[in-house]
Amino acid sequence: MTSESLHGALRTSATLMVLLAMLLANPSFAELKGPEPKALLHNQHLSFDVYFNDRRVGEHVFELAHDHDGQTRVRSMASFTARLLFVPVYRYQHQASESWKAGCLQALTAVTDDNGTQFEVSMQRKADQLVISQSAPDVLTTQIAAPCPATYAYWDLALLRRAQLINAQTGSVDDSKLIERGIESLDGVPARRFTLESQEGSIELWYRASDLQWIGLRSAQNGGTLSYRPAS
Repeated sequence: MTSESLHGALRTSATLMVLLAMLLANPSFAELKGPEPKALLHNQHLSFDVYFNDRRVGEHVFELAHDHDGQTRVRSMASFTARLLFVPVYRYQHQASESWKAGCLQALTAVTDDNGTQFEVSMQRKADQLVISQSAPDVLTTQIAAPCPATYAYWDLALLRRAQLINAQTGSVDDSKLIERGIESLDGVPARRFTLESQEGSIELWYRASDLQWIGLRSAQNGGTLSYRPAS
C-alpha cells in the first residue's frame, strides 16, 4: 500500500468515525428486558442500507413495537465495515434498546464497538430526572433534569423537535434544532426534507410525504458523505 493510499484510508476512517459518533446516537439492537407487551397496537420494521461516499458499508435495522398504553419499545442493530482495497480499515458495531411512554424516554441500554473502542451506556428515568450511567470507556454517572427526554430518534419526526437530544452512544446531552426544508422527490418518492442541527454537525433527513415514515438520511463532513437508503 502506498503512503498516499494509507493516508486516504486513515482520512476515510477518521471521517467515518466522526460521522458515526454523531449519526448513531440513535437506538440500536440489544435484547429488551421485561415481559413482551400484551396488547400491541402495531409493529414497524425499518431497514436501511448504509453508504459511505456511495459505497455500501453496512446496514441499520430498527424494530419498533407500539402498544395501546402509549408505550414504544425499540430494537435496532447497526453494523458497518469500511474497506480499502478489500482490507477493513474501520469497523463499527452499535447495539441498544429503548423504552418510551407517551413520547418520553423511560430507559435505554447501549453497547458500542467503535473500531475497537468500547462504549457502554444506560439511562433510567426517575420522576423528572434522567440517570445516565457509563461503564466504558470510563465509569461515570450523571443525573439531569429531564421531564420528557428523547434521543436522536430518527424513526419519529416529532421526537426530533426537542431543544435537546441525548446521544445514546456517549450519554451526552446535545442542544439541537430541526429545520424543515420543504417537499422534494427522493428516489421518486415525494418526501419532506429536514435538517437536524447540533453541536456535532448537520444531518439531512427525509420523511415520506404521505405518512411521514422515515426514508432517508445523509450527512457530509470532511469530504465524506454517509447516507441511509431503504433496503431493497
